[in-house]
Amino acid sequence: MKYLMNATLAAKAATRLLVDKNLSPQEVAWVAVALESAYDWATTGKERLPYLADTPDNPFSQAEIRLFFEMSDAREFIAHRLVYHVLNESASPEPEICAEMECPNDCSGRHEFDHIDCGPDEIFETLARYGAELSEEGS
Repeated sequence: MKYLMNATLAAKAATRLLVDKNLSPQEVAWVAVALESAYDWATTGKERLPYLADTPDNPFSQAEIRLFFEMSDAREFIAHRLVYHVLNESASPEPEICAEMECPNDCSGRHEFDHIDCGPDEIFETLARYGAELSEEGS
């Protein structure tokens, strides 16, 4: 039970840290590794999905469910930060949009983004590009 409670507290703190601090990608990755290790220690030998918890009156069941949700939040923030880091690092400079973004004169043309809205249909085109064909509902 101690490991479950500690991992839950750590996941909640990791999420707050990732929201509040501007950690480098390497720091984010280390937080992710340490958090996953704490999670593994807390769930060793147990089923990992909350709906598989033994019974509702089991004291571990509620703790496991809380841990599951805290880990989900932390993993979402970790994935977001690392995905945008990879996209930003691999992007080519685009000095032509500097005027639109009102960049300083010494701008390299590289612009960091933390949100890109592709619209609801881009996922189908992206999947198709890699050979995964899906038909959209309502088409």
